[in-house]
Amino acid sequence: ALFKGSRDLVDGEFQAMQSTVIAPDSLITGGTSIGARCLIGAATVIDDCIIGDAVTIEDGAHLSHSFIAHGATISAGTVKNGHYLSKKLDLPIPL
Repeated sequence: ALFKGSRDLVDGEFQAMQSTVIAPDSLITGGTSIGARCLIGAATVIDDCIIGDAVTIEDGAHLSHSFIAHGATISAGTVKNGHYLSKKLDLPIPL
């Protein structure tokens, strides 16, 4: 789905900013917030994450309770729970 407008709330589960493209078979839950100009790949599962602007999450990634910094790329098949991810860092977040 392609979300346009300054802010959209979809099914009360997550928020996506303008110009973000989300594959129709992705599962996004838990109050996840997705920044502008992001690309969320096919078969991606995202739960309770904050995702910055211009982030690419490739196919099949599974992310939960994590913060993804602006401009980061998450490789296909990545599985992370409770991490801070950026272009240069992959740090566990104490929960």
